[in-house]
Parts: sequence; C-alpha cells; structure tokens
Amino acid sequence: MCLIVGGIMLVDNVVNRKSVGVNNRYVLYDKLYKIIKSDMSDYDKVALIDSIFIPSLVDFIDVDYEYRNFIVSKIKEYQQKGFFKHTYHANLDEIKERLIKLNVAYDIINSDASDYYKLDRLLCIYRDSNDFKRQYSYMIKLGAEDPRLDIARDAFNEYDYLYTSFREYEAKCSDFVKYSKKKESYNQNYQYAEFVITSYIESDKYKKDEILSSLGIDENIFDFCVSTIEETDVDLYKKFLDKKELNNKIRFIKNKVQLSSLINDMKLVEDGKYDVVQFLTRVPFKDSKNFISTLFDFVSRVFPEDFSMIKNYIYDNRLHASANFKPVDVMDVYNTKTTVNGVEVSDFDKANIFNYIKVNNIPLIIKTYSIILFRYMSGEITPEMVQEQCSRVDMEPKKDAILIPSKRK
Repeated sequence: MCLIVGGIMLVDNVVNRKSVGVNNRYVLYDKLYKIIKSDMSDYDKVALIDSIFIPSLVDFIDVDYEYRNFIVSKIKEYQQKGFFKHTYHANLDEIKERLIKLNVAYDIINSDASDYYKLDRLLCIYRDSNDFKRQYSYMIKLGAEDPRLDIARDAFNEYDYLYTSFREYEAKCSDFVKYSKKKESYNQNYQYAEFVITSYIESDKYKKDEILSSLGIDENIFDFCVSTIEETDVDLYKKFLDKKELNNKIRFIKNKVQLSSLINDMKLVEDGKYDVVQFLTRVPFKDSKNFISTLFDFVSRVFPEDFSMIKNYIYDNRLHASANFKPVDVMDVYNTKTTVNGVEVSDFDKANIFNYIKVNNIPLIIKTYSIILFRYMSGEITPEMVQEQCSRVDMEPKKDAILIPSKRK
C-alpha cells in the first residue's frame, strides 16, 4: 500500500509503532528522514512522524544509520518546541472532520433559527455539549499558531460563546434533549422491537406472561419494545393495541368461565372444605402481584352473589397472607435439611415433590409446596404415582420456545 503526502511516497505506511522489527526499522528511518526533509509545514511533519513512530524512542535509533544524528536532532527540536502536542489526540482526517463540524456548529448557533431547532441540529453533530468541548479542548489550548486550524479560525475565536450557547440550549430545552436521546435509542432498536411486537400480535396465546416466556424476554424488555413501536411505527402500534384489547376480552371471558367453574365446584363441597391446592391451581389472578385485591374486585363485579363465599374461604385458609404466595427457591430447598414428623426429606423425595407439582400444573409457591410436602411424606402421594404421571407427560409433544437476542444498548 502506498501513501503520497506532501510529495513523499510512503510505502506500507502502517508501521507497528510499539514494536519495530529489525527488518523494518531502517525502512522506518528512511521514512522519518524523507518526512523531515520535505517541504511540508512542521505541524504536518510532526503529525506524520507521530503516526508512525513514538518520538520518545528517538534515542534508540541505531547508531549505524547514516542520518541518525540529523533525525534525532530534528525530532528533539520538535519536542522542545512542543510540536508533538499539536496532534490534538486525533489524526489528520479526524482533525479535518472536526474543523468542518465546528464551522457547521458556528453557522447553526449564529443563525436566526429557534433554540430548539439549533439544539436539534447540534445533536446531529455532537452527542452533547461535553462531546463538543472534548473534541476541541486540545485545539484551543495548543493550536493558536497552527495554520491547519485557520479554516475554522473564526469559529475558534468564538469558541467560548459557542460552547456556552450549546450549554444554554441544553438547559433551556432539557425535555427536548431527553426526547432526542430516547428517540435515537428507539430508532436503533426498531428492528428488534418490530420482531417482538409482531410476535405478540401473531401469537395464539392471550396471556402476556406466556407470550413473553415463549419469546424469552421479561416485562421490562417488552415494555421498551412497546414504547419503541409507539414512537416509530403508528400502524404497527395500532395493531398492537387492537391485539391487546382482544387479549383482554379473551382473558376476561376465560377468567369468568374459569372462576364460574371453580365456584360451582366449591359449592358442591360441604362446610367450605374445598381442597386448597385445587383452589390455588384453578383460581385466576394468582400470578398477579395483588392477587387478593384483583380477585375480590373481579368477583364483586362479575359474581357479586358469591363474593362472601370467596372472601370467607380466602381468610379461613389464610390465603390473604402474602408470605403464602412467595415463590419457592428450588436450590434453597435442596440445600436445606428438612424433616417431617421426625423423618428427614431426602433429595429423592424433594425431586418427586417438585415433579408432582410440575406435571399437575400446581403453582410453585410456599403454600402449595408445604401441603404437597406433607401429603408426600404421609404417603398420600407416592413415588409410583409421580412416576406414572411423569411418564404420561413425557409422551406428550412439546413446543419449543422462541429465543431472541437481548435488547441492544
């Protein structure tokens, strides 16, 4: 690869600055010599030297190189004059790009446009005012006499005014800044959000938690996807709302039918002794964070004549205590020694208990686990019974979950 700069041809200009091999070092010295002897300005010479050589290593140039003393003396001269500081932590192309951007920012801030419009345009060039300051801080400190910066000299002369104005726009239009950054995030994540929301719309499930589980995402990611589509795709968002409304209607009907069946079966049992495990397995809303209030509200509106029965059943069986609905930590169960009526519960027993709960779709919470544990250890539930139920379930076809990547940051 050849690079011609200032009339000098540099062959294979990309040289490892930190580790110059024996075969390459004399080629490197020749490059340094040609750069120093060229007609370029000292600033441009320094920029090229700094891009291919670490100036602090100048004393390590081989003593047998023909022009060693000349190169060493010139590089040290540049060091003493502080020229190497004028690289501004940027290469030549980056310096040129920053100067062009600065002139654009200068024109924007000095225009007659509104502050909101100015801020919107500035945020298309810089991340924020701190980014603006970072890109030019070294140029302001070290570039007063650098002719390369003359193309933006007017802007540099008003740098403090430009930076202060940028900060004022941000303070005045803080809500706009937040919205712009949020909108940028939405645009970056649109393709991901589109997949999630389209999958939600096309799903044959009506329970949101089941849909999210099949997608392999949590509620926070789903809500972010909804917000993204709301801001970026009006048509798809309307389809989402239609699907959400349909799911709510389906869920209402399902909950009504499910609760009606449960209430009718509860009435067939004398003295309100309906099985607690069956109740917790069949009752809707148990996955809600506010199970009791949600259940009571629904029953009072849909089955007002049965509200007293449900309320009494909840309190008689102490189901109003939130501790009963705490999820069971499986690993904690295995790591904790447990005894029932003086008999230690083995890992084999625990595995059977968890399998029984799973195959019967019983919610794995403190209340149900405690009841099933007692029934298993008392012999009401046997290992043979669990094995038979597991065998039947294993024969049924399973659906694979759809796994998708995590949200981009």
